[in-house]
Amino acid sequence: MDINDTDDVNDARYQAVVRWFNPDKGYGFADNDEFGEVFIHYTSIEMNGYREVDEGDIIEFRRAVTDKGFAAELITIVKKAEKEVPCVESSKVANKLRFVVPTGSPVRAAAVIKQHYQDEGELEVLIDQLLVAEL
Repeated sequence: MDINDTDDVNDARYQAVVRWFNPDKGYGFADNDEFGEVFIHYTSIEMNGYREVDEGDIIEFRRAVTDKGFAAELITIVKKAEKEVPCVESSKVANKLRFVVPTGSPVRAAAVIKQHYQDEGELEVLIDQLLVAEL
């Protein structure tokens, strides 16, 4: 998809809600109330590390015109979607929280758990150790 031109002269920024995003393919779409569907490509997401957005995230971006419609450039996440922690079971064993997560990426699951339990210092250390072990 070739970006032909930036749509806005003054680098106007818009917001949209992510409808879906496939991290394996690296693209998805968001919906803007003003002009409708906007294409999202992972290379346009401004963040360190693995670049992805989740369904329901509110993003801010500069709009570009392509041969297939509008595309988002310089994407930043304004607000993450509220999600449930991806765990099948959680329990407290020997004063430590224990999570059983579904198959998939344990690093991703650990990041989401960490996000929801930031105040638990012990859990953060445990997850940091898991992340290091996964790398």
